[in-house]
Amino acid sequence: MEEAHNVTKAEKASFQSLLDEINSKKKTSTKAPDQKFKDLQEENEKLRDRLSQVAGSKLTDGNPAIADLGDPNRPTQLGEKFSELYDNEWTDAMEELGNAGDEKSNITTLRNIVEKSYDFGKNKSEKYAEGLESALLQISNSIEVTPTISKYIKDHRKNTALLVVDSLFKSFLSSHTEFNVGGKDVQTFIKKTLSLCWLMTIQDPPVILTTELSGKFNTDLFRHYTKSGSNVDYVVWPVVFLHDGGPIICKGVAQGK
Repeated sequence: MEEAHNVTKAEKASFQSLLDEINSKKKTSTKAPDQKFKDLQEENEKLRDRLSQVAGSKLTDGNPAIADLGDPNRPTQLGEKFSELYDNEWTDAMEELGNAGDEKSNITTLRNIVEKSYDFGKNKSEKYAEGLESALLQISNSIEVTPTISKYIKDHRKNTALLVVDSLFKSFLSSHTEFNVGGKDVQTFIKKTLSLCWLMTIQDPPVILTTELSGKFNTDLFRHYTKSGSNVDYVVWPVVFLHDGGPIICKGVAQGK
């Protein structure tokens, strides 16, 4: 684990180059002592920032246990937003569907929207990364997709994620015409669901969403819907895990029997 976080030879060379430049400026600068000292302080700050960025990047790369607390869309925050989606937009969508079907069939419709949104987001996130990698290779065949470049691709995907939500929404509805149902509230639910699922799938590693469970009602994974019971009748809302095999960040909802 420690070796994986070490600075690479190329990065060490870059830092050494900057240090050499600083030392050179110390020897050759004709500026006043105060200004020279200020310039050297700025150069040292730049070096410290670069070292910090590299160390932090290597430490968090693929490590879900270490979160960027400055990221409003970090996995735990996505779990909270997903829970709020159920409390708010899901409730509004259920009310709007109303007589479009009985309660269970409407629940199934909304659950299918969530499941398809997650699958859609996962597929698009993989293609997005493949597209960026392909673009780099087209620039030069000599480019090697190193862990550093792979990290850059993942970060770029995260940094531009919200810019493509509208495009994803249109593409999703085009490929899933069965969800052109209801009115404004259902469409709002679909867009917010798709946006959250997209953000889940571009995490490194991806946040996991599932509606799969055994026949027994596991209260560690699910809350009861309107009926309690030791067995599960059907799933209302998915459970969300930090990553595959990881801890829960949002309990699901299921009907007991």
